[in-house]
Amino acid sequence: MRSTLWETSAGALVALLNSGAPLNKADLYTLTLASGAVLRWSGSDVPLAGNGHLWTLGPGINRGRIKWVVGAEVDTMDLTLLTDEARPCTIAGVPLLAYIRAGGLSGARLQLDRAFWGAGDTAPRGALLWFAGKFADIKQLDRRQAQITIVSAIEALTNMVPGPLYQAGCLSTVFDARCGLSRAAFTSTGHATTGTDATRSVFSTDLAQAGGYFGLGTLTFTSGANDGLQRSVKLHVHTGGVITLMSPLPAPVVAGDSFSIVPGCDGLQNTCEAKFSNVIRFRGKPYIPQPETIT
Repeated sequence: MRSTLWETSAGALVALLNSGAPLNKADLYTLTLASGAVLRWSGSDVPLAGNGHLWTLGPGINRGRIKWVVGAEVDTMDLTLLTDEARPCTIAGVPLLAYIRAGGLSGARLQLDRAFWGAGDTAPRGALLWFAGKFADIKQLDRRQAQITIVSAIEALTNMVPGPLYQAGCLSTVFDARCGLSRAAFTSTGHATTGTDATRSVFSTDLAQAGGYFGLGTLTFTSGANDGLQRSVKLHVHTGGVITLMSPLPAPVVAGDSFSIVPGCDGLQNTCEAKFSNVIRFRGKPYIPQPETIT
């Protein structure tokens, strides 16, 4: 049997499962957004508490079958989230389906636990970890439901891991351990001075840095309807501090919304030297001749 994820007392869940007595069971869904915010939804028709947490009534949830195998096979789980007037659901004040449509689940992780309790219990005695994975795709989205795919966390083991590459661009990611720069030292704060345009991705700010400085960087809202959400910066224009985000926001920005922002790096030597003064840690090979020029 699987090891217990949590239980009310040592051996309580094992004793219940081995007793042969009638069981109650329910799915518990823990959704962790890219911002770090955690949502807990009960798969039952009532809220459920256990392990110091409360799984509330969120949207209606239907899930596909999952399988357990020996080995490192990657599994997926299809999840249907339903919401209507009788069972509304919002995330950060935005209706669930609108939030999903705007890409709010990008980078989100989902954990499915199975809780068990006996006929005379008032709360679950414990739970087993049933499935864990990350948001992968939207299969269908309409006015009442969203069908999404969750891919098992074991997918990370299928990624190819090559040795060092010889390329013009830097092999490091800005602010990682090999880059060596402090993210906090390069973090700036600002405020929106206008609301977003119709695409919910372009707005003006009070940033005074040179145009392009925050291009490819990361912006995190610290107030307003998008509080806690992160977006990659597509363009940064000096005049008016105009920011264009890579993807639209689930809720409009309004003047006064605050944010933090860090500059991005395109991996080129000139950028490393001019923007970050970090060329000593540059890991690209810009002077290797192109293959077609070698004789």
